[in-house]
Amino acid sequence: MMGRSNTDFEIFKEATLMPGAERLIRHLHRNNIPISIATSSYRTFYEVKITNHTELFSLFGENVICGDDPKIKNPKPHPDIFHCSRDLLDSTIKDEECLVFEDAINGVRSGVSAQMKVVWIPDARFIDIDNFPPDNYGAHEVINSLSDFIPEKYGLPPFQD
Repeated sequence: MMGRSNTDFEIFKEATLMPGAERLIRHLHRNNIPISIATSSYRTFYEVKITNHTELFSLFGENVICGDDPKIKNPKPHPDIFHCSRDLLDSTIKDEECLVFEDAINGVRSGVSAQMKVVWIPDARFIDIDNFPPDNYGAHEVINSLSDFIPEKYGLPPFQD
């Protein structure tokens, strides 16, 4: 916890959802698609970030793994966190059956390294979106917003709204 100020916690409390995130989470949950969260944030910071969205994030149940979990031996860009996240759902799920949504380059690299399909939603506040490498760091798809995600491309049920 060292190095974090009360100001950081106040900022985390004001965390907003990415456009399209709520629709996608509710859609996957409604269609009984297993979902989990794999965040590099420490558990304490994750809990603060979801303060204003607890009902929505309750849809993940216990399927949340954070960067300070002792099972994570190597942080992103290593694949550990995504393999642990998959195992929370069902350890018999194959890596290539998993779909990762990421906003950070290290997360994209981690998902690709885990042999999972990665949809990258780059955060223009932190990434120069005009200078991506031609391979998009290995992401299967790059979209501007989760609102642009088309579930059918990945064998998922289409949105009904």
